[in-house]
Amino acid sequence: METSKVGHAIKNRKVAQDVFITPTLLALHHLKFSLGEDIDDDLYKETNDIVNVLDPCCYNIDGSYVKHLRELNFNVDYCEITMGKDFFNYEGRKDGLDTYAIIGNPPYSILDRWLLQSVAIAPQIISYLIGQGNLTAKRIEFMNKNGYSLKKVKMLKVFKFYGMSYIVHFEKQPIINNCIEIEDVRKVWR
Repeated sequence: METSKVGHAIKNRKVAQDVFITPTLLALHHLKFSLGEDIDDDLYKETNDIVNVLDPCCYNIDGSYVKHLRELNFNVDYCEITMGKDFFNYEGRKDGLDTYAIIGNPPYSILDRWLLQSVAIAPQIISYLIGQGNLTAKRIEFMNKNGYSLKKVKMLKVFKFYGMSYIVHFEKQPIINNCIEIEDVRKVWR
């Protein structure tokens, strides 16, 4: 019963409230889905520091994604508007290196603008946790037109979010075909 009350409140809100903290274990699962299941092996942890990853909305410096990326020895950059680092003003890494991947849980109410900024940064990988209704043909088409192919999709249920969610994984490459891998694992994340 409690879940339906939460869902009803989210669905019928008057003002978008896009701060939904990603459960820590789900963030790790998302990182492994997009960067490789073995990223926490000691051998990979030694070389992960050459991989530049951006969390575009970390919520705080110890946010779910940033925390794991640092623990796994990735070269991490982050944005968070409440900390004065607006993703829409992001001009690249301070060290001048290219961003290899953008991974996170973006605000759904401005997803189109978010995707536009993501492709402007031009990483190799763009991977987001989004609501099921947000994965539209128009958005996939937009990504295709900007050189990104949808390579993997994973469906899951996040208890605190409304409805089913997807982890979508786009890669920069010539568009040959979309969705070569779709995984439907309906684990509930709390």
